[in-house]
Amino acid sequence: MQRLFGASSNFYGGTSYGRAVEGAPAMVREFTVRAVTTRSYVVGHSLKVNKKTMQMNCGNFVVDMFETAEAAKQSLAGK
Repeated sequence: MQRLFGASSNFYGGTSYGRAVEGAPAMVREFTVRAVTTRSYVVGHSLKVNKKTMQMNCGNFVVDMFETAEAAKQSLAGK
């Protein structure tokens, strides 16, 4: 089963989005891909990740998505 990893400063320890990643900060979450369409990945509860931008719109904030947990952790280093 395919997985994607999201990194956002809006995630915290008790967030309901995705699952915590062992050894990573709370701002990195793991999502299981439930379906794949031509333009997006469908993760979690019908949330879509645009394949072109690799971003997931959660309404109030946008989450950058990555194929590895390491890439998600590195994206937070510059912030």
